[in-house]
This record gives sequence, structure tokens and C-alpha cells, in this order.
Amino acid sequence: MSWFRWEPKTAGLVSSSIIKARLKELCPKAYIGLDDREYRIPADPSEVFWKCSPVRYKYIPGKRDCEDFARMALGWLSRKAMGDLLVFKVNAYPQTGFGHCMIGTLKNGEIILGEPKTGRISSFKEGYEIKRIIA
Repeated sequence: MSWFRWEPKTAGLVSSSIIKARLKELCPKAYIGLDDREYRIPADPSEVFWKCSPVRYKYIPGKRDCEDFARMALGWLSRKAMGDLLVFKVNAYPQTGFGHCMIGTLKNGEIILGEPKTGRISSFKEGYEIKRIIA
């Protein structure tokens, strides 16, 4: 399968109102911005995160950081006409200190987070509060 003709396996279409309701259950204080009427849920989040992650770009503190990498990942999906794939940008903050921006999706009703630079599944959820989810 060609890199440019890649099509992810999905678990079907889900209404954005159902997705928003589940995300609100999981993150009651978060702002949730989903613009499409329905989304395709990725069957394998790790494959999607790896494909859309801008691994070829270098991290530059203060100039190209986690938020830029998350934005690039979503832009890559949009350019590939996969804007209806449920991959969102997540802003999470610890009780003290700086926040982190990741990419995320849902799998089996739970939020799966990925590091935007590497595409690896993240265990970053522990101790962090998700404040914004933007698709």
C-alpha cells in the first residue's frame, strides 16, 4: 500500500453529538470543538498517529513545539481528505507547571492520546486535566 494512497481502517461513522457527549463525560470541564456532523473512528489509533505525525521536522524550543506538531498532524490528515477522521488536538495541563499539546482519538469509548512529534501512544493522561479538544 502506497504512503499517498493510505486509507485507515475505521469502525464506521459516528455522529458528532454522540462523540461530544462521551468526551464531556470523560472531560467535563473541557472545551470541545467538533465542526463536522459525523466522524469516522480509527480502528487502530497508533497507525493513524504514526502516519500523520510530522517526524521529519525538528523540535525547536519556543518556535516549533508540541502545539505546532499537533497542528501539522491535523493538517496532514486534512490534505489527504481525511478531515472526517476523528483525530483531535488536546491541550492538557498538570496541577502545577506547563501544559502539553497532544493528538487524540476515541477507542472503545476511551480517549487515546498520542505524542504529536513521534506518533507514539502516550501514557501522559495520568495527573493531567484535559482543557481543550479541537477537531
